[in-house]
Amino acid sequence: MRNSGMFFHGNGLSARIDWEAFRPELNRIHEKNRKSKAGAKPFDVVLMFKLLVLQ
Repeated sequence: MRNSGMFFHGNGLSARIDWEAFRPELNRIHEKNRKSKAGAKPFDVVLMFKLLVLQ
């Protein structure tokens, strides 16, 4: 899993928002069967959610 907190320490969002509280629901939404283990590993779902919030 990639480090999902490295981009968000400087702006104070990590101190104000418990991002990990969203992980179970994000994992449920993102869940899909992969046909093989080939290719790049998927990005962390919490990191992607953070990017959408900042968008």
